Amino acid sequence: MNSKLRKAIKLLLDAGYVLKPDALDVLAETSDAVGVAMAFLNKFANKKQKIIGYDDLIKCSHPIQPSLAKIPPKSIDHRITEGMQYDSLRPYHKLQNGPFFAPNAKIVNQQPQTRKYAPIANNYGNSILRTMDEDLTGLPSFEPDVEIVWQPKFSATNLGHINDFVQYFNNRYHKIKSIFSNRSDISHLVPIKELANMREESVSVIGMVTDKQFPSNGGGLLTLEDPSFEYPIQAVISKSKPELVEQALHIMNDSVIAINGYLIDHMTISINEIILPDIPKMKKLNRADLPVHVAFLSDIHIGSKGFISPAFENFIKFLNGEFGNSKMKKIGIQTKYVLFAGDVVDGVGVYPNHESELSIDDIREQYDVFASYLELIPPDVTIIVIPGNHDHVRPAEPQPAISPDHAKKMLSLDNVINLPNPSQVQMHGVETLLYHCTSLPDIINHIPGLNIKKPVEVMIKMLQARHLAPIWDSRTPIAPEPEDFLVIERVPDLFHGGHIHINDLGNYNGVTILNSGTMQAQTSYQKALNILPTPGEVLVMNLKTFQPNLLRLLPNT
Repeated sequence: MNSKLRKAIKLLLDAGYVLKPDALDVLAETSDAVGVAMAFLNKFANKKQKIIGYDDLIKCSHPIQPSLAKIPPKSIDHRITEGMQYDSLRPYHKLQNGPFFAPNAKIVNQQPQTRKYAPIANNYGNSILRTMDEDLTGLPSFEPDVEIVWQPKFSATNLGHINDFVQYFNNRYHKIKSIFSNRSDISHLVPIKELANMREESVSVIGMVTDKQFPSNGGGLLTLEDPSFEYPIQAVISKSKPELVEQALHIMNDSVIAINGYLIDHMTISINEIILPDIPKMKKLNRADLPVHVAFLSDIHIGSKGFISPAFENFIKFLNGEFGNSKMKKIGIQTKYVLFAGDVVDGVGVYPNHESELSIDDIREQYDVFASYLELIPPDVTIIVIPGNHDHVRPAEPQPAISPDHAKKMLSLDNVINLPNPSQVQMHGVETLLYHCTSLPDIINHIPGLNIKKPVEVMIKMLQARHLAPIWDSRTPIAPEPEDFLVIERVPDLFHGGHIHINDLGNYNGVTILNSGTMQAQTSYQKALNILPTPGEVLVMNLKTFQPNLLRLLPNT
């Protein structure tokens, strides 16, 4: 990469933009990359969407180099893909500096161009309070005990070059391979490169799934690769093994799995068993030694016309011991942690015509209003915030913490901890993984049988894959950091998500999974899909007993 191209990319990144691969092609082809970048920044100074594509830079490069307007969008390494139809390309080999076709970055946009807010559904009843009376001590000698056990460390030099993608996928592979290292059900493990020297025999391989095929007459075919060899292998599932076919249907592309099978030839294995990295079935259960409570929220959407302020105000009253019956008030007093899993504001310019849906069209004002609510929370309550796809951070995951430039008032509060998406915290010995769960719709679309109304089932698939967003060429944009921070290396006690506005609670292999609802009314998009969100519902967990309480903060209408 020449110095002018590097400088042009740095100008755009420093201005807060994310470049699609085809935008990089435009800069690489022009003789004045810096001029194109400057022209873009001058022409689109007020551009609110922070992803730059081919069309954006072509508009700026045309006056400088007219021939560029004839260049079709191409992948990052256009020399490899010359003469091929770009839209038909799929990633081929992610773990080698070989024929890798990087897909376009894509913006998560689950909303239509216009939204009208529907009335709140009539499905509210009384709150469900499961905390035992003997645990409602008031916590007279309470001291906060919270630790940040893990958060992403972002690279300052990543430019989205082909080598960055290769390093990213290699890191994913090696991280998940290390998870398999202590498994007793994997024997005769060999790298793909060594299969060429073997005869027909039983083998085990750890590989990244880059493609899946399921013929209409039954059976299945998985394409696997690893860093040891430049070509992938084919893993065949016999139609006489329907349980394996069903298991393969539920594997996400770009996941790392292990297979046990029989070597047919040096490039083909007949699968006898598919093994997921998964989480241990006998996980040690960590519990707090006092009945401190944690409230789990997400998708507040301050600034939206659909924001339901009475529900959020009632939640603030709950934390002050001023809402509900006597038992609810006592639980509120003992709720010493509040976790927000993203989308605390509605943002600006998140999708087309977004401004018409806003009651507050200034991003700083949105965060200031949110901070005004937080100021009413008792100072001994620790508040933890991560961003989501509506917050004013880059859309590509992992997402950095919300910037003080836009949320100065919020971050001036002493009891607020501002973290990236995802992050992992420990409260009184109990570890919680926070992730906004933007990838939920992608996983639902990829795996048959999943339902957006049951987000916990989707989050279980993340735990089984030990990855929060494994599918690369999907609607969830992923930044190719040197390290894949979306791998679930530490098994949490609690897994907290949001994004789809539906409260759900479940347990998988000892991990309690919570998906928070919202403080925003049903949208026309949700109504068209018959999706009933759960506004005004908040899960509050007793960390000593893990007894969940469900607060319903709106009246039963």
